[in-house]
Amino acid sequence: MDLFSGLVVLGFCVIGAIVALFADNLGRKLGKKRLSLLSLRPRHTATLLTGMAGFFIPLVTVGLMALASTEIRTILREGSQLRAQRDLARQSLLKATADLKGKSDEIAAKLAEINSLGGQVKTTRDQLATSKKEIDIKARQAQTLTSKVGTLQGQLGRFQRDFGRIRQQVNILKPQLVRAKAEYADLKERTRIANIQLTSVNGELRAVNARATDLDLQNSALERQIKGKETEIKSLTDRQAQIRREFDAARVQYDAAITRLDRERTNLSTELQGLQSEFETLSRDVQDLQTISMSLQANAQSARTKNLIVARFDELARLRIQPGLTADEARIQVESALSQARKETRRLGAKPDANGVTANLVQVQFRDTVKTPEEQLADAIRALTGAKEPMVVLVNSLFNSFQDEMVPVLLQVRKNPVVYRPGDVIAEARIDGAKSDDAVVQELTDFFTKDLRDAAVKKGMIAASGRALGEVSPEQVIQLVKDVRSTSRRIRVLAVATRETRAADTIVMEFKYR
Repeated sequence: MDLFSGLVVLGFCVIGAIVALFADNLGRKLGKKRLSLLSLRPRHTATLLTGMAGFFIPLVTVGLMALASTEIRTILREGSQLRAQRDLARQSLLKATADLKGKSDEIAAKLAEINSLGGQVKTTRDQLATSKKEIDIKARQAQTLTSKVGTLQGQLGRFQRDFGRIRQQVNILKPQLVRAKAEYADLKERTRIANIQLTSVNGELRAVNARATDLDLQNSALERQIKGKETEIKSLTDRQAQIRREFDAARVQYDAAITRLDRERTNLSTELQGLQSEFETLSRDVQDLQTISMSLQANAQSARTKNLIVARFDELARLRIQPGLTADEARIQVESALSQARKETRRLGAKPDANGVTANLVQVQFRDTVKTPEEQLADAIRALTGAKEPMVVLVNSLFNSFQDEMVPVLLQVRKNPVVYRPGDVIAEARIDGAKSDDAVVQELTDFFTKDLRDAAVKKGMIAASGRALGEVSPEQVIQLVKDVRSTSRRIRVLAVATRETRAADTIVMEFKYR
């Protein structure tokens, strides 16, 4: 292979290396496999393998082209020589043409001399004969050069025809080259996978061989220990049975402990809810105590002369609010609650103030802060705006109010979560059916007015002053007395919710016996 063909192959190799660099993704994948070659780092190994792949792709391509065509092999082997021969033939043709022209000029000059020297023919005959001989020699030389030029032109035509035929074959071989590249890439990928698998298998084989050697050594040692271990196995078997029995007993104790802890956690959760409710109640009581002193002097004179129409903290309005209100919608709901309170106080006999309202917010002190009516209204609207759960707006009288007076009110916004679901036990009492009807009625009355109310408030129900939390019809009471009396013994009476009940709802219940 000459220098030109070597440069062509080297160019293909450089192009292949550039292609391999563009296949950086392949290099990253090889890097992620953490392969190592010739003690190189995995990153350098991946770069080396990528460059080698780009180098060998064009080299294999040129080899396949050479195997497929004799002309390609000829070009690779003698390409630069053919080009040199073509250039040499061109130079010879140009030189022969120049020589032929020069000889023609000399012949013309000689003929001119012959014509001018016509009178000296005899004297110059010898010179003419000599010149004729030289002309004949030159003519023969020109003829020889002309034949050489024709031969070189024929060779140049053959070279051009061979070059065109080779170009056609190269065009024909291009699709084959593309397919060969694809097949080479597929073979390369399969080779890579096979190398990875081979590396893994070799590693596993080495590990298995090492493990086999270790096992042989261990087998020899274990054979010496088997006889001693047989006695220990029997002892350990007995010990295992004993441990299993102990484990089963411990498992039973563990399950009992888990059950007890779950029950205690439930009880603690219930107590926590009750304490939170008591805390809210105590907080309201503290606020109430702070406002009592404001009404004592005003109520002292009225208490002597006028009728009491509203007691302190009596509920005047209760409005349930759905979640997701805007600020304007919240304002409308708060104004609606205040409007209901004003209608109620007007019905009870309150006197309108200068603005024509019978109930309104007044300036009050909450702990160490004094809040104006506008601030109280703004706080309520803010609490309702964008609330994620149902709420309730309560309007209560701030202190005792008498006939022909405007009633100061207190505005509260509280959450309205679900407290009871159908089937939940609200409260229970033990009623002695052996007692008289009056005694049973008294016990049931105490149960309704105290035990049931306390349990519901502790659970989270919002109680209104002077109002029952649940609905118990006279027919239910009469039937309940009959049922209790019919047993003639002490029984448990359970108050059970019959529908989903929120904190601001009225409890609808039924009674069961145990």
